[in-house]
Amino acid sequence: MTGGMETHLSMSQVYSLVPNKSLGRKSLQSENYAGGKLVSSDDLVLNRIKAHLGVFARAKQVRVISPDYAVFRLKMDASVAYCEALFKTPMYVGEFRRRTKGIVEGFWRLYSDDFYNVPALLPPHAEQDQIVAYLRAQDAHIARFIKAKRALIGLLNEQKLQIIDHAVTRGLDASVTLRSSGIEWLGDVTAHWVVKPLKRWVRINARTFGDKTSPDFEFRYVDIGAVKTGGLVRELERLRFEAAPSRARRVLRRGDTIISTVRTYLKAIWYVDENADDLIASTGFAVMTPGKEVEPEYLTGMANCHP
Repeated sequence: MTGGMETHLSMSQVYSLVPNKSLGRKSLQSENYAGGKLVSSDDLVLNRIKAHLGVFARAKQVRVISPDYAVFRLKMDASVAYCEALFKTPMYVGEFRRRTKGIVEGFWRLYSDDFYNVPALLPPHAEQDQIVAYLRAQDAHIARFIKAKRALIGLLNEQKLQIIDHAVTRGLDASVTLRSSGIEWLGDVTAHWVVKPLKRWVRINARTFGDKTSPDFEFRYVDIGAVKTGGLVRELERLRFEAAPSRARRVLRRGDTIISTVRTYLKAIWYVDENADDLIASTGFAVMTPGKEVEPEYLTGMANCHP
């Protein structure tokens, strides 16, 4: 039991045991956490409702946790770091899932007595320490590899944008004659190309949902968070018109290019390359429908150019 003044920890599947306030979400716990459980350094903490997902964590200092969690203190012949890794392996997660009890998944629990009956694979303590050291070294190695790959991906994306930029503003012939576009940020362009205001080449927001749309009409909603440069980054949410936000109004068709008009620095741009009659975008996008003289995908390339 606690007096209510200690730092309270919450269990995160991604971050393990962390201060509750650092998760950036509202807590359902009481403000002072009176009645919570104390954990000490190297205690093993189990989220009983999420045991079947492998949600175990090693406590690193004395703190307070929810009374809904289970706290285990290992005996001298067991390494808590080894056990934390062991209990997150697929074979153990599967066994914990088999032993959980409850009617619906959100309320499944692994009770302490059932947890105690799970066989534990424990090599000699020295080997446990060697395995933990090996895992930490491999984790650090893989983290460095991922960081290097991300840096390389960033460079390749930058190179891709530069290639697009050059191709759609200068063409493919390096020896072609250039002339001033008359636009400061655009600079020189291929001499025989035509420069006109965008509104002369495309229609903007040509199709919009009307208020008389059937309340039962279902559609896939393209919001700002679903798009990054070049494509969708997550599966689109399916909504009914009656329950949809008022900004879900832009009707999309194959060949359209959408570009975010809010937080434009994120360059949320997408070329609609599928035949569909159920794609609706947020009014936070401008929808460009190319005219007969414009190749649709070329329009997307122009939208991706750096000024």
